[in-house]
Amino acid sequence: MANKIHKVAIVFFSAQENTRIIAEWFRDIFQEKGIDARTRDLTGLTRKGISELEIDFLERADLFLIGSPVYSWHIVPPVEWFVSRLPRVHNRPVVPFVTYGGVNSGEALSELSRSLKKRGYLIAGAGKFLGKHSLMFRGERPLGQNHPDAGEKTLVRKLVEKVVSISFEEEGFADSIAWQALENKRALVRMLSRRVNMKSLGLVMPKISIHPKKCSKCQKCLEACPVRIISIDPQVRIMPGCIYCYNCVRLCPEEVFSASMFGLEMAIRGMAIMNRERPRSQIW
Repeated sequence: MANKIHKVAIVFFSAQENTRIIAEWFRDIFQEKGIDARTRDLTGLTRKGISELEIDFLERADLFLIGSPVYSWHIVPPVEWFVSRLPRVHNRPVVPFVTYGGVNSGEALSELSRSLKKRGYLIAGAGKFLGKHSLMFRGERPLGQNHPDAGEKTLVRKLVEKVVSISFEEEGFADSIAWQALENKRALVRMLSRRVNMKSLGLVMPKISIHPKKCSKCQKCLEACPVRIISIDPQVRIMPGCIYCYNCVRLCPEEVFSASMFGLEMAIRGMAIMNRERPRSQIW
Protein backbone atom coordinates (compact mmCIF):
# COMPACT_ATOMS: atom_id res chain seq x y z
CA MET A 1 0.00 0.00 0.00
CA ALA A 2 1.42 3.40 -1.00
CA ASN A 3 2.17 5.99 1.62
CA LYS A 4 -0.20 8.94 1.49
CA ILE A 5 1.53 12.13 0.39
CA HIS A 6 -0.03 15.24 1.92
CA LYS A 7 2.64 17.91 1.40
CA VAL A 8 5.21 18.38 -1.35
CA ALA A 9 8.05 20.90 -1.40
CA ILE A 10 9.52 21.82 -4.80
CA VAL A 11 12.80 23.76 -4.82
CA PHE A 12 14.30 25.02 -8.08
CA PHE A 13 16.67 27.47 -9.74
CA SER A 14 15.81 28.85 -13.18
CA ALA A 15 17.97 31.41 -14.96
CA GLN A 16 15.57 31.20 -17.91
CA GLU A 17 12.07 29.70 -17.80
CA ASN A 18 12.69 26.01 -18.52
CA THR A 19 13.19 24.75 -14.98
CA ARG A 20 10.51 27.07 -13.62
CA ILE A 21 7.98 25.69 -16.09
CA ILE A 22 8.73 22.08 -15.10
CA ALA A 23 8.61 22.94 -11.38
CA GLU A 24 5.24 24.66 -11.77
CA TRP A 25 3.87 21.71 -13.76
CA PHE A 26 4.88 19.43 -10.90
CA ARG A 27 3.16 21.76 -8.44
CA ASP A 28 -0.03 22.02 -10.47
CA ILE A 29 -0.32 18.27 -11.10
CA PHE A 30 0.18 17.44 -7.43
CA GLN A 31 -2.44 20.04 -6.55
CA GLU A 32 -4.87 18.48 -9.04
CA LYS A 33 -4.61 15.35 -6.89
CA GLY A 34 -5.50 17.29 -3.76
CA ILE A 35 -1.91 17.37 -2.51
CA ASP A 36 -0.54 20.56 -0.96
CA ALA A 37 2.43 21.30 -3.27
CA ARG A 38 4.44 24.50 -2.99
CA THR A 39 7.48 25.88 -4.80
CA ARG A 40 10.54 27.62 -3.39
CA ASP A 41 12.61 29.60 -5.92
CA LEU A 42 16.39 29.90 -5.44
CA THR A 43 16.75 32.23 -8.44
CA GLY A 44 18.16 35.59 -7.49
CA LEU A 45 19.54 34.47 -4.14
CA THR A 46 23.21 34.98 -3.36
CA ARG A 47 25.20 32.31 -1.54
CA LYS A 48 24.61 34.26 1.67
CA GLY A 49 20.88 34.38 0.89
CA ILE A 50 20.75 30.63 0.37
CA SER A 51 22.66 30.02 3.60
CA GLU A 52 20.09 32.13 5.46
CA LEU A 53 17.09 30.55 3.76
CA GLU A 54 14.73 28.84 6.17
CA ILE A 55 14.44 25.20 5.13
CA ASP A 56 12.20 23.93 7.91
CA PHE A 57 9.46 23.73 5.25
CA LEU A 58 11.22 20.59 4.00
CA GLU A 59 10.68 18.90 7.36
CA ARG A 60 6.93 19.41 7.01
CA ALA A 61 6.87 17.90 3.51
CA ASP A 62 6.29 14.21 2.80
CA LEU A 63 8.12 14.54 -0.51
CA PHE A 64 10.86 16.88 -1.72
CA LEU A 65 11.59 17.77 -5.37
CA ILE A 66 14.62 19.76 -6.48
CA GLY A 67 15.35 21.04 -9.98
CA SER A 68 18.34 22.59 -11.73
CA PRO A 69 19.22 23.63 -15.26
CA VAL A 70 22.32 21.99 -16.73
CA TYR A 71 25.20 24.44 -17.11
CA SER A 72 28.66 23.25 -18.17
CA TRP A 73 27.34 19.67 -17.87
CA HIS A 74 26.64 20.11 -14.15
CA ILE A 75 24.02 21.49 -11.77
CA VAL A 76 24.25 25.23 -11.17
CA PRO A 77 26.14 26.54 -8.11
CA PRO A 78 23.02 27.82 -6.24
CA VAL A 79 21.49 24.32 -6.27
CA GLU A 80 24.82 22.86 -5.23
CA TRP A 81 25.00 25.33 -2.32
CA PHE A 82 21.44 24.56 -1.27
CA VAL A 83 21.98 20.79 -1.23
CA SER A 84 25.26 21.13 0.68
CA ARG A 85 23.48 22.80 3.61
CA LEU A 86 20.57 20.38 3.83
CA PRO A 87 20.37 18.70 7.24
CA ARG A 88 21.08 14.99 7.22
CA VAL A 89 17.92 12.89 7.17
CA HIS A 90 17.09 9.20 7.19
CA ASN A 91 15.35 7.75 4.16
CA ARG A 92 13.39 10.86 3.12
CA PRO A 93 12.03 10.57 -0.45
CA VAL A 94 13.24 13.07 -3.05
CA VAL A 95 12.79 13.57 -6.80
CA PRO A 96 15.68 15.38 -8.54
CA PHE A 97 15.13 16.78 -12.03
CA VAL A 98 17.13 18.79 -14.55
CA THR A 99 16.44 20.76 -17.72
CA TYR A 100 18.89 21.18 -20.59
CA GLY A 101 19.04 22.84 -24.00
CA GLY A 102 19.27 19.83 -26.28
CA VAL A 103 23.06 19.51 -26.40
CA ASN A 104 23.99 17.41 -23.43
CA SER A 105 22.45 16.74 -20.01
CA GLY A 106 25.95 15.83 -18.81
CA GLU A 107 26.34 14.38 -15.36
CA ALA A 108 23.99 16.86 -13.72
CA LEU A 109 21.24 14.41 -12.77
CA SER A 110 23.51 11.74 -11.31
CA GLU A 111 25.56 14.45 -9.60
CA LEU A 112 22.48 15.93 -7.96
CA SER A 113 21.17 12.50 -6.99
CA ARG A 114 24.48 11.41 -5.51
CA SER A 115 24.67 14.58 -3.37
CA LEU A 116 21.11 14.02 -2.11
CA LYS A 117 21.77 10.38 -1.24
CA LYS A 118 24.79 11.48 0.79
CA ARG A 119 22.42 13.65 2.86
CA GLY A 120 20.22 10.61 3.56
CA TYR A 121 17.55 11.06 0.90
CA LEU A 122 16.03 8.22 -1.12
CA ILE A 123 15.62 8.75 -4.85
CA ALA A 124 11.90 8.15 -5.45
CA GLY A 125 12.06 9.19 -9.10
CA ALA A 126 14.00 11.47 -11.43
CA GLY A 127 13.70 13.24 -14.74
CA LYS A 128 15.57 15.16 -17.42
CA PHE A 129 13.56 17.55 -19.59
CA LEU A 130 14.36 19.28 -22.86
CA GLY A 131 13.99 23.06 -23.04
CA LYS A 132 14.88 25.88 -25.40
CA HIS A 133 18.64 26.49 -25.32
CA SER A 134 19.13 29.67 -23.35
CA LEU A 135 22.31 30.79 -25.15
CA MET A 136 20.79 30.72 -28.63
CA PHE A 137 18.57 33.75 -28.07
CA ARG A 138 19.87 35.46 -31.21
CA GLY A 139 19.38 32.48 -33.49
CA GLU A 140 16.30 31.80 -35.58
CA ARG A 141 16.14 28.07 -34.79
CA PRO A 142 17.41 27.51 -31.26
CA LEU A 143 17.86 23.94 -30.10
CA GLY A 144 14.91 22.77 -28.05
CA GLN A 145 12.66 25.38 -29.65
CA ASN A 146 9.08 25.29 -28.26
CA HIS A 147 10.15 23.00 -25.42
CA PRO A 148 9.19 22.14 -22.73
CA ASP A 149 6.02 21.13 -24.56
CA ALA A 150 3.07 18.79 -24.10
CA GLY A 151 5.41 15.80 -24.31
CA GLU A 152 7.45 16.98 -21.35
CA LYS A 153 4.26 17.77 -19.42
CA THR A 154 3.05 14.21 -20.04
CA LEU A 155 6.32 12.89 -18.58
CA VAL A 156 5.91 15.15 -15.55
CA ARG A 157 2.42 13.76 -15.03
CA LYS A 158 3.66 10.17 -15.36
CA LEU A 159 6.42 10.83 -12.83
CA VAL A 160 3.89 12.26 -10.36
CA GLU A 161 1.68 9.20 -10.86
CA LYS A 162 4.63 6.92 -10.22
CA VAL A 163 5.77 8.70 -7.08
CA VAL A 164 2.34 8.86 -5.45
CA SER A 165 1.97 5.10 -5.97
CA ILE A 166 5.22 4.19 -4.18
CA SER A 167 5.31 2.76 -0.68
CA PHE A 168 8.44 4.33 0.75
CA GLU A 169 8.57 1.77 3.53
CA GLU A 170 8.77 -1.27 1.28
CA GLU A 171 11.92 -3.30 1.68
CA GLY A 172 14.42 -2.50 -1.05
CA PHE A 173 13.01 0.93 -1.88
CA ALA A 174 16.34 2.51 -0.93
CA ASP A 175 17.90 0.83 -3.95
CA SER A 176 14.98 1.18 -6.38
CA ILE A 177 16.74 4.09 -8.12
CA ALA A 178 20.43 4.29 -7.34
CA TRP A 179 22.22 7.40 -8.53
CA GLN A 180 24.38 5.18 -10.76
CA ALA A 181 21.29 4.40 -12.86
CA LEU A 182 21.06 8.09 -13.72
CA GLU A 183 24.61 8.41 -15.03
CA ASN A 184 25.03 9.59 -18.60
CA LYS A 185 25.36 6.48 -20.75
CA ARG A 186 28.16 7.95 -22.85
CA ALA A 187 31.59 7.23 -21.37
CA LEU A 188 33.07 10.22 -23.22
CA VAL A 189 30.56 12.56 -21.58
CA ARG A 190 31.36 11.17 -18.14
CA MET A 191 35.08 11.61 -18.76
CA LEU A 192 34.82 15.15 -20.14
CA SER A 193 32.41 16.25 -17.42
CA ARG A 194 35.24 15.82 -14.93
CA ARG A 195 37.18 18.47 -16.82
CA VAL A 196 34.36 20.87 -17.68
CA ASN A 197 33.07 23.21 -14.95
CA MET A 198 32.19 26.85 -14.42
CA LYS A 199 35.85 27.82 -14.06
CA SER A 200 36.97 26.11 -17.27
CA LEU A 201 33.86 27.31 -19.06
CA GLY A 202 34.84 30.90 -18.36
CA LEU A 203 37.98 30.46 -20.46
CA VAL A 204 36.04 29.72 -23.65
CA MET A 205 32.73 31.57 -23.29
CA PRO A 206 32.20 34.85 -25.18
CA LYS A 207 33.54 37.80 -23.24
CA ILE A 208 30.95 40.27 -21.99
CA SER A 209 31.92 43.85 -22.79
CA ILE A 210 30.55 46.66 -20.65
CA HIS A 211 29.69 50.12 -22.01
CA PRO A 212 29.12 52.17 -18.84
CA LYS A 213 28.30 55.42 -20.65
CA LYS A 214 25.10 53.83 -21.96
CA CYS A 215 23.86 52.95 -18.47
CA SER A 216 20.78 54.87 -17.30
CA LYS A 217 20.73 53.08 -13.89
CA CYS A 218 17.39 51.45 -14.75
CA GLN A 219 18.45 48.38 -12.71
CA LYS A 220 17.03 45.90 -15.24
CA CYS A 221 20.36 44.08 -15.20
CA LEU A 222 20.17 43.68 -11.42
CA GLU A 223 16.77 42.05 -11.78
CA ALA A 224 17.88 39.89 -14.73
CA CYS A 225 21.01 38.45 -13.11
CA PRO A 226 19.95 35.15 -11.46
CA VAL A 227 22.99 35.05 -9.17
CA ARG A 228 23.05 38.77 -8.32
CA ILE A 229 26.68 39.50 -9.20
CA ILE A 230 26.11 42.73 -11.18
CA SER A 231 26.75 46.09 -9.55
CA ILE A 232 25.97 49.53 -11.02
CA ASP A 233 27.17 51.64 -8.11
CA PRO A 234 29.40 53.55 -8.53
CA GLN A 235 30.01 51.99 -11.95
CA VAL A 236 28.76 49.00 -13.90
CA ARG A 237 30.71 45.82 -13.22
CA ILE A 238 30.27 42.07 -13.16
CA MET A 239 31.66 40.55 -9.99
CA PRO A 240 33.01 36.99 -9.65
CA GLY A 241 30.47 34.17 -9.76
CA CYS A 242 29.00 34.61 -13.27
CA ILE A 243 27.23 31.47 -14.58
CA TYR A 244 27.29 32.71 -18.21
CA CYS A 245 23.55 32.91 -18.74
CA TYR A 246 23.99 36.21 -20.65
CA ASN A 247 20.73 37.58 -19.26
CA CYS A 248 22.43 40.95 -18.93
CA VAL A 249 23.27 40.94 -22.65
CA ARG A 250 19.81 39.72 -23.63
CA LEU A 251 17.69 41.95 -21.39
CA CYS A 252 19.50 45.27 -20.89
CA PRO A 253 17.39 47.86 -22.78
CA GLU A 254 20.38 50.22 -23.13
CA GLU A 255 22.76 47.54 -24.52
CA VAL A 256 25.23 48.30 -21.76
CA PHE A 257 26.38 44.67 -22.03
CA SER A 258 27.41 43.06 -25.30
CA ALA A 259 28.89 39.76 -26.44
CA SER A 260 29.42 38.04 -29.77
CA MET A 261 27.30 34.88 -29.66
CA PHE A 262 27.60 33.70 -33.28
CA GLY A 263 30.66 31.51 -32.82
CA LEU A 264 29.18 29.99 -29.68
CA GLU A 265 25.94 29.15 -31.47
CA MET A 266 27.86 27.32 -34.19
CA ALA A 267 29.81 25.38 -31.55
CA ILE A 268 26.59 24.48 -29.72
CA ARG A 269 25.04 23.08 -32.89
CA GLY A 270 28.17 21.06 -33.58
CA MET A 271 28.20 19.59 -30.09
CA ALA A 272 24.53 18.64 -30.40
CA ILE A 273 25.23 16.76 -33.64
CA MET A 274 28.16 14.91 -32.07
CA ASN A 275 26.26 14.00 -28.94
CA ARG A 276 22.79 13.06 -30.28
CA GLU A 277 21.37 12.50 -26.80
CA ARG A 278 18.41 10.13 -26.94
CA PRO A 279 15.84 10.09 -25.53
CA ARG A 280 15.89 13.84 -25.21
CA SER A 281 13.48 13.84 -22.25
CA GLN A 282 13.23 10.90 -19.89
CA ILE A 283 11.90 9.89 -16.47
CA TRP A 284 12.99 7.13 -14.11
